Amino acid sequence: MSIAAERRVWCRRATRAAGCGGVGSGRRFRGRSERWFGTVQGRLPRKLAHEGIAEMEVANGHLRESFWRRMNRRFGVEARE
Repeated sequence: MSIAAERRVWCRRATRAAGCGGVGSGRRFRGRSERWFGTVQGRLPRKLAHEGIAEMEVANGHLRESFWRRMNRRFGVEARE
């Protein structure tokens, strides 16, 4: 068994033991994550340009202070436990 396969098995066992098996696996998750990254990659550059942000430090500050907070409010869900 390859190292990557061993890591997948170990990760599966660990998530099951923690009571959260199946999180982030399979085609449905892959599609969701790709849509999410597409959403961020598509919206973020336009949003930054619209707000006149062109420098990396300013963009990172905007992400921390505003963008992620709004995205989490819109797309976030409460943990079960």
